[in-house]
Amino acid sequence: MKNRPSEPIIALILQVMKAQEINTATLAKKVGIEKRLLKKILSGTEVLTVDQLMLISAALELNEDALEQLNFQLPESPPTQPTIVSEPEQINWEPDPLDIHARQLIRMGFALGIDILFMAETEALTDFGIPPAVLAQPQFQPKIPIRLDAAYHQHYKPRYSDEGIEIRLSFDAVYSCFFPWYSISRVSFFVEEEKPISTEPENKNPAPFLRVIK
Repeated sequence: MKNRPSEPIIALILQVMKAQEINTATLAKKVGIEKRLLKKILSGTEVLTVDQLMLISAALELNEDALEQLNFQLPESPPTQPTIVSEPEQINWEPDPLDIHARQLIRMGFALGIDILFMAETEALTDFGIPPAVLAQPQFQPKIPIRLDAAYHQHYKPRYSDEGIEIRLSFDAVYSCFFPWYSISRVSFFVEEEKPISTEPENKNPAPFLRVIK
């Protein structure tokens, strides 16, 4: 891919997102464009338009103060090598079979910036911040589902400990809720990946068959 004038601008956007702890889902929601399109723009595989730049700048409050704070300067001449990579940033993480599984999974979900769903035993959550009226609802027996949308990750403010995780959740108001690790029985992720474009001719009426292996 040829060098583009937008490369240093995208590099700045990525720096500001990291400094403000904003993921692509949050920024896409603020800007009003699809998350998949934003990921392509930030990876350099899709052209950044002027309109999109104005929207992103407003959402991130990019100004001279932000430039000075990040000590970012535009290069005087186009760089000889791309200043961004085409692949997403790799997360330096390895699973530890001996560590708390729920903590590792939830940390990974926040690091990836994707929607997280975990199931917690309702009986184990008494006096941990969740309103009793919520815990008493029949649909939350025996387990209560907690979905953490990627677009609002920065608002959950997760705090981890050896005993559990504390997050801010909104019911009739905002509550600081604690979930002991032993109460969490399932952690799921919602991923959004595009299907590769197939070059094979489409067979609209595939014939079923059985394969016998001797």
